[in-house]
Amino acid sequence: MALIKTYLKALSYLKAEFFTTIIICLANIILALVTIAEPILFGKIIYAIAHKQPYNTLITTMLAWISFGVFNIIAYVLIARSSDRLAHRQRLSVLKATYTKLLFMKMSWFQEQGVSNPMQVMLRACDTMFTIWLEFMRQHLATFVSLILLIPTAITLNWRLSAVLAVLAFIYILIARLVMNKTKQGQKNVEKSYHNIFSQRFNRQVFYIYSINKNFTIVRAIYTLK
Repeated sequence: MALIKTYLKALSYLKAEFFTTIIICLANIILALVTIAEPILFGKIIYAIAHKQPYNTLITTMLAWISFGVFNIIAYVLIARSSDRLAHRQRLSVLKATYTKLLFMKMSWFQEQGVSNPMQVMLRACDTMFTIWLEFMRQHLATFVSLILLIPTAITLNWRLSAVLAVLAFIYILIARLVMNKTKQGQKNVEKSYHNIFSQRFNRQVFYIYSINKNFTIVRAIYTLK
C-alpha cells in the first residue's frame, strides 16, 4: 500500500497541467483499444486466407489492419513526445519550488540535517518523479487499460491459452517479488554510498544567497557550511 500511495502522490503533481494530462490519458486509452484490435484483425486475415473467404472481405480486413497499424505508430510517437515535454516541465517546476524552499530554510536546520542529505533527496526525488510521470503517460496507463480489456477478450477467444498465460503471469510476479526482496538491502547500501560521496563534495561549500529587500536592492549573504 505504501508503494501505491507514493505512486499516487507523485501523479498528483500533474494537476498543475490538468487538461494536458487528461488529453494524454484519453489518447492512451484509445491507443490501448487499437493495440487490442490490431492482432485480432491480423488473426481474421489469417483465418480468411486459410478458409479462402471472398476476396473483398480479405481486402477490407487488410485495409482496416493497416490503418490501425499506421494509427498506432503515429499515436504512440505523438503521445511519447507530449508526455516527455509535460514531464520535463513538471520536473523543472517541482525542482524550482523545492530548491526555493531549501534556500529559505534556517541555517540551524542545515547544521542539523547537513547539506548533502537535503540536496540529494531533492535531486533523487525529482528524477524519480520524472520517471514515474513519463512511464505513466507512455506505458502504465495504456498497459493497465489493455490488461483490463485483454483478459475477457482472451478468455472469449481461447480459454485454454488464457489459463496458460495466467499461470505464467503468476510465476513472473513471484520471481519479480523475490528479486526485489533480494536486492532491497543492496539498494540501501548503494544509497548510503551515494550519501557519503555527496557529503564529501559538500563538506565545505560557500553558498551565495541573493534576496531583494523592500527598497528593491539586491542583498548577498554568504554562508559557509561545514
